[in-house]
Amino acid sequence: MNQSKICGMLGLCRKAGKLIAGTDLVVEAIRSKKSMVKLVLLSADASDNTVKKVRNCCVHHEKKLCVLKQDGELLAKTIGKTGVISACAIVDEGLAKALMALLSTNNELEEQREENG
Repeated sequence: MNQSKICGMLGLCRKAGKLIAGTDLVVEAIRSKKSMVKLVLLSADASDNTVKKVRNCCVHHEKKLCVLKQDGELLAKTIGKTGVISACAIVDEGLAKALMALLSTNNELEEQREENG
């Protein structure tokens, strides 16, 4: 596993302004009529309520959802935040595809789910 490449890719997404962090902001972005969300990431330790909320939103709006093996504290640190981040979203198609490929290659995905698309 090459954790530094995954962290680097998430950092790149943040620096490029193509990352939305936080459960409420992610859900709001998915529900937006102008939704640009391409990939949603959940931390491994996200609460059951958060998982249900985000998963249902992704299924309803046909967005890709991945549950990472990383915990929320490491995810927050990776994107330059403090505390815990349970959910984040990538809003760029190219970065989302690159991150999915990297996660799949490194077996970092705990679960991958694509609904109707």
